[in-house]
Amino acid sequence: MRQISLQTGTAPTIVSSAGLTFEDHDQCLALSDVFRGKLCDQLVRGLPKLRVSADRPIYSLGQPSRELYFLSTGLVKSSVVSDSGRELILQVHKPGDIFGNFCFCESGQLDQAVALEDSEVVEIQLEQFISHLQKNRQAMVGFLSTIGDRLSESYQQLSILSFDKRMERLVLILLKLADELGVPSAEGIQLSHHFQQEELAEMIAGRREVVSSLLNQLRKMGLICYSRRQRITINRQGLQDYLRSIRVKGE
Repeated sequence: MRQISLQTGTAPTIVSSAGLTFEDHDQCLALSDVFRGKLCDQLVRGLPKLRVSADRPIYSLGQPSRELYFLSTGLVKSSVVSDSGRELILQVHKPGDIFGNFCFCESGQLDQAVALEDSEVVEIQLEQFISHLQKNRQAMVGFLSTIGDRLSESYQQLSILSFDKRMERLVLILLKLADELGVPSAEGIQLSHHFQQEELAEMIAGRREVVSSLLNQLRKMGLICYSRRQRITINRQGLQDYLRSIRVKGE
């Protein structure tokens, strides 16, 4: 099994050869969600897939890089780590997503990426993407149309983490995962990945013991079902109704 090796060397310079520069953070954010549909297919066509085992890092916090990554199969988490060593999961990437260093005005990666399960990724060179964007008007239009999507996702994550109530944050995360990784089943919406309690805790900035207690409460109310080795199945409508009720009580 071929593993992705961590990049070493100095921080990437501004890509002057392509005629574009990244001198401020707004330009970097605009790149982060451009890879959709045909554009993504064109970029990864003919490039090798690199296999990454579960729990193995793809890149590390602060690591310089001139590559972006397309997730072909599997799941990958992006996270940050506090000075005390506490991890916070920012996003779970599913097949078809692009992730990596979108902030080229910084000296290194602003997060770290680790495979949640055995995955296959494709490395895309930054210069390759910029060159394609300049030559393809349709790709540029797609690039502009996805800026709003990127901002919307950022606001959604910020909104989830801004809630003081841990139960509310957990319910929001479960509904978000159901939308992104849910598969319809006879019992409800089953998550396609077995998320451990520690991983859910890292998504809501809480402790595993607290998440375990909250999950048990939701299970007793019939809003979710799972066992020790089972993927979580969600009663989506029930969770939405419960979310509305606890918000009303909190007013």
